[in-house]
Amino acid sequence: MKRIHYVVSSLSRLGPVQQLYTLVKGLDRRRFDPVVTQLSGPVGESMEEAFRGLDVPVHRLGLQGAAFWLGGRDRFQQHVEQVGADLVHCSGFRADWLGSALSGKVPVVSTVHNIAREDYRFRYGALPGLLMSAVQVRCWSKMRCVVTVSDFLRDDMAVRYAGLRLASVPNGVYEGYGVAGGDAGLVNGASGLAGEASDLAREASERAMPLGRLPGVDDESLPRPVFISLDGFDRVKDPLTVVRAYAQYCAGGGVGALVLLGDGPLKAACIDEARKCGVRTVMLVPERNSDSFISGADGTSAEHTDRVVTDEHSIRVALDGVHDDISDKYSQNVIYFAGRVREVGPWLRVTDVLVSASRSEGFHLGVAEGLCAGLIPVVSAIGVREEMLRGTGFESNTFSVGDVEALRSLMECSANLGDVALSANVCQDRYSVRRMCEGYARVYTEILG
Repeated sequence: MKRIHYVVSSLSRLGPVQQLYTLVKGLDRRRFDPVVTQLSGPVGESMEEAFRGLDVPVHRLGLQGAAFWLGGRDRFQQHVEQVGADLVHCSGFRADWLGSALSGKVPVVSTVHNIAREDYRFRYGALPGLLMSAVQVRCWSKMRCVVTVSDFLRDDMAVRYAGLRLASVPNGVYEGYGVAGGDAGLVNGASGLAGEASDLAREASERAMPLGRLPGVDDESLPRPVFISLDGFDRVKDPLTVVRAYAQYCAGGGVGALVLLGDGPLKAACIDEARKCGVRTVMLVPERNSDSFISGADGTSAEHTDRVVTDEHSIRVALDGVHDDISDKYSQNVIYFAGRVREVGPWLRVTDVLVSASRSEGFHLGVAEGLCAGLIPVVSAIGVREEMLRGTGFESNTFSVGDVEALRSLMECSANLGDVALSANVCQDRYSVRRMCEGYARVYTEILG
């Protein structure tokens, strides 16, 4: 049995950590013995207990701030020797920087989730982004293998960074046709689907075109279709384009609600933009220490309260109930700002069209989840999207980055854009957890023998 030592910056409940959890859960324990180290404590909710629940040892080194740069590598190398792993598997800038110093001592692998040169530029600025990506490329050059989460990202890196040893293992959403794992990530980049994939696909295939209606509530009061974005609110994701396109869609006579999940620095700007465009906004905010969502119209008051975190029916009731409250006073259009949610599956069950305006992605777990759930994709035309939409029948459902008018046009005709059952079946197979775990097992075996 080979011991695999996974190293991450922290176990904060975010996309790459959720994918690591899914991988560790699906590993063949007869062949691989996983151990997890987080370099520092989590920001926000932690998945540490979820990993421990898989009977996986979890370590925390406390390498934050000055401690990371002053003696961090020495301390990390001592820790790796104590763990006694056969292979170290890193993820993230800080983990890669430390892991690259192990060259010659133990085989090191890294998983790359983003286009570093673009992602860091959007997040940290042009010069810091350039320096960070250059440092990370140098780290990768010292590793036995760099695993990308899409073929597109692998091919892009092969052209730009000659000499890297690259492999592609797409992220997994389902285990067979089931679930990636019960612990879903907070939407701001990732999560796991709740419920059976086959149920989601079957529900999608039974929808009449134009789009069907929600069972369990008076759907006549809720305008259709319901659009949803899982992108969150940072500069890489460009949520303002989604808000502006939806506002134009409404101004042109289009009906239907928009649900925006996640958080981020551009959330306030999106709320302001919606109000400036005359679109009604409703906040669905989780109460502290509670599973309740308070829906405050325009964020100014708690007009309505429903338990909606994990229960699909109560989400439907919440959306329907809020709309009942406002339908006599406002237009038939509304944007729901739902914040971070533990499970995205129930939200995908009550929506029809997945919208993503992201400027840069190495993959996009949210888009993969939406496709697997049978939603119609309307997404920005960045490189990885061609790969993700291939064979789904939705290959033309793309718009240029930042093109508000093109996105509005796709929203208008979204009810007749393709066969959601075909798309769901293709993507459930393409992004299965089984495929992902088998891919990593091949990488480990090729290195370790």
